[in-house]
Amino acid sequence: MTTSATVAISGNSLRAGHGAAGPGPALAVPVPSTASLRTTVTAAKLAHLGPARPRWLQYRGTPQAAQQSGAAVATRTVTLARMNRWAILAGYGLLAASTQLLWLTYAPITTQTHRVMGVSAGAAGDLAAIFPLMYVVLALPSGRWLDAQFERALSAGAILTAGGGLLRLASPTSYGWALAGQFVVAAGQPLVLNSITKVAARYFPAPERTAAISAGSVSLYLGILAAVLSGGPLFDAGGLRLLLTVQAAVAVVAAAWVLVAVRTPAAFGGDASVAVSLRWLWGDRFLWVLAGLLFVGMGVFNAVATWLDTILGHFGRGGAAGYLIAIMTVAGILGAAVVPQAVAKRDRRRALLRSGPAPRWASCCSPGTSAVWSWC
Repeated sequence: MTTSATVAISGNSLRAGHGAAGPGPALAVPVPSTASLRTTVTAAKLAHLGPARPRWLQYRGTPQAAQQSGAAVATRTVTLARMNRWAILAGYGLLAASTQLLWLTYAPITTQTHRVMGVSAGAAGDLAAIFPLMYVVLALPSGRWLDAQFERALSAGAILTAGGGLLRLASPTSYGWALAGQFVVAAGQPLVLNSITKVAARYFPAPERTAAISAGSVSLYLGILAAVLSGGPLFDAGGLRLLLTVQAAVAVVAAAWVLVAVRTPAAFGGDASVAVSLRWLWGDRFLWVLAGLLFVGMGVFNAVATWLDTILGHFGRGGAAGYLIAIMTVAGILGAAVVPQAVAKRDRRRALLRSGPAPRWASCCSPGTSAVWSWC
């Protein structure tokens, strides 16, 4: 408002106050100074807004301001999630590796384990064999829970993983405590392993999701390598107590990391997969064939990882089991890095899947393997 307009309004107000009717010349009023105008405007604003409020009440009664503040906080949260996405993925990768580390705790030292615990070699091998069995039973329910309540499901998987690792420390040489701990870790494994695609979708933009999933998958192999390469040396250095303490410490750190990271809101919107029915699965012939191929491939690897130490121990080579499993794992990593790209360029995916079991059958029928089968 200009100074002249203010003077005119003031004149009309004074005229009305003196009882003047109708238009007439305005009374002479001195022009207010700039300072007085500022004082008047400030007083009007204070009268309209009310008394000053504390800072912690500044958004009460002003929904628009509160909404703007909430939007700003949400924007900062999403930005922070995008900046920390690799740290979140690193925590998840450590947890996924921990599940493999705990799974194969006793595999490279099966011979020593059955002697220390006073059980048969078969019972010691069952400590690793229960993991694939539990996964088959819990995989689909775990996936549905992750789709519906991702934060709670992954947090439960982290707690079960750390809790199972700690449970085994109650009595490191007790087969009962070891079996209980393995069951707890195996119950949490599907919740952790099935989370990788959700982690990538929540915190990574579309161009980076393939790399994020690949990094999370590689962590599984790193956990296997850590288990088979460290099991023997740690057992020789301090027995089962040292081995289980180190692995439990890794699991607890990973679980704490994930429990903090999972509280970060998603930087990208989720999908509607939770509402998708699974009835189509029963009629998809190709998917069932692919499941059969995976049954053979993963079954062979799990059987070798579980029983190789026992088999080689019969021939006096039990200490070599960990290194042979490590070689198999590294070969799998290299194959996964090289073969898919070469096959995709020639569009020979189905041919590769059909020929995949052939090398496995050939290795099982080799003369050296025949000697092992004859002993078994």
